[in-house]
Amino acid sequence: MKKSLLPLVLLSLSAVSAMAQNQPVRTWTNQQGRTVKAAFVEMSGANVVIQLENGAKTPIALATLSPSDQDYVRTLPKTPAGAAATPAASGPLVWPKAPISVDPKTIEVKEGQQDEKARRYHYTTGSFEYICTAPLAGTVMSEVAADFVLVEKAFQALPWGFKPTPAQGEFFQIYLTETDEDYIALGGDDRSASTTSRDGKSLIRFRTLGLKKVGARYQYDAKQKEPGQVTNMVVHVMLESYDRVFYPWSGLALEQFTRNLAYQDNGTLKYTGLESALKKEIKVRAGANAVINLPRMLKYMRQTWLEPTVGGVLQKQHEDRLDGQLLMYFFAYLEGDGSGAAWHRYCREVFSAPKVERNADNYARGEQLLKQLTGGRDDNRLTAEMTEKFKGIGIKLEP
Repeated sequence: MKKSLLPLVLLSLSAVSAMAQNQPVRTWTNQQGRTVKAAFVEMSGANVVIQLENGAKTPIALATLSPSDQDYVRTLPKTPAGAAATPAASGPLVWPKAPISVDPKTIEVKEGQQDEKARRYHYTTGSFEYICTAPLAGTVMSEVAADFVLVEKAFQALPWGFKPTPAQGEFFQIYLTETDEDYIALGGDDRSASTTSRDGKSLIRFRTLGLKKVGARYQYDAKQKEPGQVTNMVVHVMLESYDRVFYPWSGLALEQFTRNLAYQDNGTLKYTGLESALKKEIKVRAGANAVINLPRMLKYMRQTWLEPTVGGVLQKQHEDRLDGQLLMYFFAYLEGDGSGAAWHRYCREVFSAPKVERNADNYARGEQLLKQLTGGRDDNRLTAEMTEKFKGIGIKLEP
């Protein structure tokens, strides 16, 4: 007979019933083979909170459960059903004045499963789990993790009331690949620096992160990494559950803005004094034949997820990235008194609801929020206002 996983007598923690959480009572097994019947309630840090048949709740370390139970937990929402959504932000709708930074020395790296045969080495920091195809020292891993943690910290500082949580399980999961062969085997395109793997995780190469092999070990070199690449990827992952409320341009714009304008060479994010960064980005896109075109920009602003993309793929990508950043810069820095209140209000409204499904109701919600952002202005009025505002900072928009 198997031993009980938990003592028979536990203090009740004033639990909500398992039925209310919409999760079934099931048999849980730990790595020693002990079992207990209970229902999943929620994740709390590194612990799984379960509810016993007598109504008591108790936490169990996720790492102590059987592999199949750990996999089961990762398929469940991190927040219990019926829990309150992230509360709307309060306070002024303005950009943070001070740059946002993270000291790698303050990042705690926890080492997980280390499977030399399978070449899978697991590490966690905060909300992230890194699955590497080669082992990394803790000090190196903390340097790598800095940009991941930086984005999470930035979202906490922005006035949007947004607390990023994984769509499933406890962590945002990222593959870090040692070789190009690893990257391609997991679903990467040889032409990309980061992408999404075949099993839906983020995927990025060691060299993109600034890792280089010296002897038998990997070392971190900030000068070797691709600036802003991690921040772009992390923003994309964190916004994924909201991408049908964000219009296509606005979600992509926030990713590109974070990477190309806000991210600084010293590894910080700043949200003020970005005119020169915008002008530099315009020159970069012009080098790829993506020039400013105001009618195209406004057409892209109103393009929904239901409309197919047309034209050359690479050319369209450069144009979309340019147009999105210009649109965001207008609403976030130039419109009205220049405080960005309209953009902040837009983002706050997007994040005020629980994570959403990709359905017609949320497309309609996105359309409603876009009308609020534009104040109902038609293209003629927006053309006049945008032309004047960009002219004020030395950028000419072709009508």
